[in-house]
Amino acid sequence: PALQASERVISSRLFAGKTVVHVLADSAPDSGFEAVSPDLEDVYFSEITVR
Repeated sequence: PALQASERVISSRLFAGKTVVHVLADSAPDSGFEAVSPDLEDVYFSEITVR
């Protein structure tokens, strides 16, 4: 919830016991983030979160 207030979170899920969060941003929002290549799911969620 705190991250959603400051960043454009497009999805989050639990994977192998860790939370994976995808954020739409021009640069890394924090040192704990790393850039990934977007996939079709990222495009879909980025579009529906705008509406």
